[in-house]
Amino acid sequence: MLLSDLRRNTVFRWSAVYIGLFSVSILFILGFIYWQTGGHLAHLTDTIISGDLVDLANEYDSGKTKQLVSTIAGRSDYGDNRIYLLADSGFNPIAGNLDEWPKVKPDAGGWVDFELPCTDPAKCVPDGPRHLRAKVSDLAGGLHLLAGRDVDDTDDIQEDFRHALGWGLGLIIAVGIAGGVILSLAVMRRLDAISRTSGEIMRGDLSKRVPVRGVGDDFDELACNLNAMLARIQGLMATVKGVSDNIAHDLRTPLARLRARLELARTADPSTDQAWIDGTIANLDSVLDTFEALLKIGEVEASSPQQCFTTINLAEIVEDASDFYEPLAEEKQQQLELQIQPVPLIMGERDLLFRALGNLLDNAIKYAPEGSRIEISLQATGSGAKLAVADHGPGIPEQSRSKVFERFFRLDTSRSLPGNGLGLSLVLAVAVLHGTSVQLEDNGPGLRVTMEFLSCQPSLEPRAARSRRTPAASLRNSAV
Repeated sequence: MLLSDLRRNTVFRWSAVYIGLFSVSILFILGFIYWQTGGHLAHLTDTIISGDLVDLANEYDSGKTKQLVSTIAGRSDYGDNRIYLLADSGFNPIAGNLDEWPKVKPDAGGWVDFELPCTDPAKCVPDGPRHLRAKVSDLAGGLHLLAGRDVDDTDDIQEDFRHALGWGLGLIIAVGIAGGVILSLAVMRRLDAISRTSGEIMRGDLSKRVPVRGVGDDFDELACNLNAMLARIQGLMATVKGVSDNIAHDLRTPLARLRARLELARTADPSTDQAWIDGTIANLDSVLDTFEALLKIGEVEASSPQQCFTTINLAEIVEDASDFYEPLAEEKQQQLELQIQPVPLIMGERDLLFRALGNLLDNAIKYAPEGSRIEISLQATGSGAKLAVADHGPGIPEQSRSKVFERFFRLDTSRSLPGNGLGLSLVLAVAVLHGTSVQLEDNGPGLRVTMEFLSCQPSLEPRAARSRRTPAASLRNSAV
């Protein structure tokens, strides 16, 4: 999966938002604990220092100077992090474990924080100078007393806490991202199965169903509901198609018989009104062509590409269709211009593609004015071939271009011309079957219709001599 796919994944985005909010909350909670812990340790240290200072000051007030010096000397030898110093009025050391009085000025409460350079290598710490916190008091007789603690241990505890906080947040984010990716992959696999099934259904295979894993989760429930809906739609489509096919079949037979009887009446009885019979036969032919077109569209829409596709050279179909419709164009003094480039082979159904191209040419010839030019082009693209038919007729208004693919839809300007409004419907059905679309564009003036096909083999040159012809008998009703 690409990173861009993950960023577009809704589950991953929700997971990222949740991880962000969770990390912020953890940071706030741990920060509060860190602040509380650091404050408690500092307060505990200050309390111990103040207690020591008060005890020593009280001992001096009792007039026991020698005892105070002895006590300070004894406490200085404990070897822990205690700091003591008794100095005279000139701040010269008398007793204690400091070599000199700190050069830092105490604050209003008598507290002083300072660093003590390492003079004894045996007592040096790896991180450099010792960090001390002490409290000072002025005694009677001009003496100065200092009691304090080495706070390096407290600083180390806080530093370790900060490191733990950073590593903990990093681990939470890493685990959250990994969980989001795993969850996104799992959801995307289920959604991809639904998307693939939907794509196959849109391509015409209504028998496909969404896979159900049988674990009883929400996706299984959704899949079951979708499958039930698809089964219902398939049943309704089959019912509608069956009714339409039955109507077309049932009406086509009696209409064909009626037409045959009219043909027989026209030849058997010379006194019969020939013009009326010819008009009736023409109307019946139009109705039969409509039924034929409806049945063909239904057949195309119900087809599966794997059932009828073969390797096809589009250049052959374009040349055959041009030759077949050239006489019809010559009747209106129109000129068919071919522009064929070497194009790759495609997978498709030859007769359906010929019929679709025939409908486009029939419309172009029908609606283009006399003496105009109709252009048929076949060009190679990066992925296959592009077929285009362009005329210089009235064109189709942009607001009506999506409607002309509907069955029996005809523009007001074309109602006086022969046709049944099914030509572009068949073109669209053939395009969908071949995995492409039909684009209607302004030709300035006129209409330009394009279709793009995916290749299946390397490019081939257009044939120099026609190696295959579509028989005229099979093309009589190719345009619908």
